[in-house]
Amino acid sequence: MNDLNKVPEHKYKIFDDVVHELRDHMADPKACYPHVLVKEILEKSEQTVPKLLAILDEFFAQSLRDMSDETWREGIFVLLLLAKLREKRAFPYVVRLCSLPYKALEDFGSQVIIKYTTELLVSTFNGDCNALYSLVTNQHLYHFSRSWALLAYVTLYKHDMMSREHILKVFSDLFTELYDDFSLVPSMLVGCCDYVHATELSEQIDNYFLNDMVDPRIISQDKIKKSFVLSKKDALKKLREDTPDLFFVNDIEGFSKRLFERDQHDCDHDRQDQYNAFGTGSRSRSSFKVGRNDPCLCRSGKKYKKCCLGN
Repeated sequence: MNDLNKVPEHKYKIFDDVVHELRDHMADPKACYPHVLVKEILEKSEQTVPKLLAILDEFFAQSLRDMSDETWREGIFVLLLLAKLREKRAFPYVVRLCSLPYKALEDFGSQVIIKYTTELLVSTFNGDCNALYSLVTNQHLYHFSRSWALLAYVTLYKHDMMSREHILKVFSDLFTELYDDFSLVPSMLVGCCDYVHATELSEQIDNYFLNDMVDPRIISQDKIKKSFVLSKKDALKKLREDTPDLFFVNDIEGFSKRLFERDQHDCDHDRQDQYNAFGTGSRSRSSFKVGRNDPCLCRSGKKYKKCCLGN
């Protein structure tokens, strides 16, 4: 091959090293969002996905005590990239992330888990229903991870990725499984029954309200009664029209705002807001405080005072 026909060496280098370049970029605490690298990684997914999965193997093999903020950020960002690509091989890693001890999530910024759990689970879901069920029922896990895993069921149903019969069976089993659960998860279960119009589970729902297991600030009995008046067809139409379609990872830059150039004061402020809003660590059924101006727990995108508080 003569010199005119040769492909410049740097062309190969850009392609071969794009994941490595991303890792170098993420190692900088002040790194900005890597637009060019992300674009190329997504375009060359057949070659880059195995390397991204290898990064996750390395990520979860590390001791949490030795993990740096930059390593944590890299792991979360790689999961977002794989979720954007709807990579089913990433689902077990998302489950492992949600299964990390609460203290680890707290140390590395649990706001990431609060924001991304449903999106990551749904975008990478590989059909492993047992893993999803285990996330919801494991009372040793972070209650937000468990609650957003419940919302994953709703989204999978909404997009015909899980049958109504399966959802009803799972939710029916959960009513028994969560009876001695003192977190916000039982309240979220009832809220999810509202979303999917689970009239078949009315008796179990009423029993939860009767035994003071549902925080009315998350979902009220009156709201359930109003919703269950609708036909199943109208309820499903309402679910598809009214609930925001935010439970898939699409806009990588938007999803990763908290991972780049965050001021530490802002992070500390977010964490304190979380404690104030949800009473982390308390075992009381009614201890989770939601401010009027806080985002509504149903994830409608509205303020609590303009959403479930008024229902």
